[in-house]
Amino acid sequence: MKRSFMAGLASLLVMAGTAYCHDSQSTGATTPSKVLDACIAKAAGVDASIADCSEAEIARQDKLLNTAYKELIGRSDADSKAALQKAERAWIAFRDAQCDYEYKQEGGGTLARVLFSSCRLNFTIERVKALQGFLALERDYGKK
Repeated sequence: MKRSFMAGLASLLVMAGTAYCHDSQSTGATTPSKVLDACIAKAAGVDASIADCSEAEIARQDKLLNTAYKELIGRSDADSKAALQKAERAWIAFRDAQCDYEYKQEGGGTLARVLFSSCRLNFTIERVKALQGFLALERDYGKK
């Protein structure tokens, strides 16, 4: 029972992340979701392959995150830079703790890896969107 519930949950998380990616494309934000969609379709429900798809997308999203973060740091005064660095460290700690919790709920195995990678992907997409939003505000309102 727990396994089937968690399998359904994992599928929903991956699909939600993919749907979110589609929404992000329409707003000009983050994800090359067609790559993720194609990968997940090719995975044909195999947990390890689905996790590999999510992990590849995480790598793409991390590049976007790092680009936005570096640009924000470059645009920040000393106080803002320190605050952003503190926020980023706190975000990383929260993301890791939450995804570790989700992993441990499954008790290991390939489905746990899907849950973990889906969690990290969704958190990373959200963070990219937030950082890109801060950059857009700065551009729109002329800060540096």
